Amino acid sequence: MAGNQGSIWRQGIFIFTLDTVFKSFEKNPNSQRSNYLFNFFREKKASEISLAMASSPPSKRRRKGQTTVDGGSPSKPTLTQDKSSPVVVFAHGAGAPSSSDWMIRWKEMLKKALNAVEVVTFDYPYMSGGKRKAPPKAEKLVDFHSDVVKDAVSKYPGHPLILAGKSMGSRVSCMVAAQEDIAASLIVCLGYPLKGTNGAVRDETLLQLKVPVMFVQGTKDGLCPLEKLEAVRKKMKAMSGLHEIDGGDHSFKISKKHLETKGSTQEEAEDAAIQAIASFFTRLHLSRGLLQPKVQMLHFPLAFYNCRKATEQAALSHLLYPVFVAGV
Repeated sequence: MAGNQGSIWRQGIFIFTLDTVFKSFEKNPNSQRSNYLFNFFREKKASEISLAMASSPPSKRRRKGQTTVDGGSPSKPTLTQDKSSPVVVFAHGAGAPSSSDWMIRWKEMLKKALNAVEVVTFDYPYMSGGKRKAPPKAEKLVDFHSDVVKDAVSKYPGHPLILAGKSMGSRVSCMVAAQEDIAASLIVCLGYPLKGTNGAVRDETLLQLKVPVMFVQGTKDGLCPLEKLEAVRKKMKAMSGLHEIDGGDHSFKISKKHLETKGSTQEEAEDAAIQAIASFFTRLHLSRGLLQPKVQMLHFPLAFYNCRKATEQAALSHLLYPVFVAGV
């Protein structure tokens, strides 16, 4: 009986800890504290977390960096594609098609980092057929883009939908996400063109959004001054995140001199950006897709009843040490 009660207390601690982290993330998704905590929990994939919550913890002591399930031998977490794996619809920018080197490279990076079931790319009608024309207004591309999205969703029902885009493609992605019949989980804007050709700030679509947005912007991108983007983000209804690529232009290209000064490489800068996107999606997936279903599955009201006492005991035994260090 004592063992079962201890198990329930530990599950209560786990649920309480996740709930605390999610509340912290909702208040400030870009804080150093939120990043620390979600990176800590991100080491466990969703299925491993559900198993750990639904079963008693193993009697054997775990080694650092390893995961043991149901008292078995330690194993390293591995990524598998299930219903939590998103389908990504990735739109190109105004000047280059989906077959460009830039699009192909970022398509591969997004698929790997997000563990996507597929990253769907396409060409807008004005770009297809080998005859490049001047791009029309973004609003005229919404219907075609929406049809591509609906086809992808029908192919992978039940999978989270991520709308990603390069420059103009990100702006159209935001317009598509605002439609009532599109249920996107996240929008990824790679070089959002906030300034129009006349210099005006184009923020109308962003201010209407209810879907979370992750921005990746170069600090030297003339089409999106960061101070203007920050002002828009403060007014947005939707949750948003921002990763800055230091020295990057509109396509994130960093000058050789800047890279030498920073002691970094173009690949490292882009990898940091892609990891920031994956981290943001993981937080959303955990907070919105994992906690509520698993709590309903457990049916452990005693875990919540004993939550305060369990938390106090956890503090003494350092079970919640990462949370206390982070200051939550």
